[in-house]
Amino acid sequence: NDIFFMQDTAGRILHFSWMRAPEHDISPDDLIGLSVDALLPEDLAAQHMRWVQEVVNTEKTAQYSLDLEIAGDRHTFSITITPMYGGDGDLIGVMGSARDTTEMRRQRLACKQMAWEINQWQEFVTTISHELRTPLQPLIGYLQMIVDNPGYYELTPEVGKYLAACLLCARQEEVIVDRMVRLSLLEMGH
Repeated sequence: NDIFFMQDTAGRILHFSWMRAPEHDISPDDLIGLSVDALLPEDLAAQHMRWVQEVVNTEKTAQYSLDLEIAGDRHTFSITITPMYGGDGDLIGVMGSARDTTEMRRQRLACKQMAWEINQWQEFVTTISHELRTPLQPLIGYLQMIVDNPGYYELTPEVGKYLAACLLCARQEEVIVDRMVRLSLLEMGH
């Protein structure tokens, strides 16, 4: 996916190499001797030429990003341009590379989205476990207190049996909530 190119100090293309050029009906040989506006839209060609002139004037490497639409899809290229010197040591132009970073950018965005979703899920699990546990704790506590001492509360054996069944159900619900939280955390890798 990398593009390699050379341009003279005036910005004319001296060399252009891209393995995917044929897919986009680009003939590298036809670009030789032309300015970069033969390849890029006017605004992007002007932006690129500002960077070329920067490298020519400072004789220092420059890097920038360029957003370009290719075959209806938006692509982001990371471009590096460096001075190019002739055999006599004089500056004769620039050479550079352009790497399509679109997929890396998409993957970074997907990772950010996934991290956000995991965070939302963690918050949901925390909230729901709190919301379910909070009413269970006093319910279990009060039922246990009553079931442990039915005579103090003047309960009939039948009512005591029903309250014991309620306590059992509340404890089962507590186990289900704890299991749900553990499974959710395992699913998230914690």
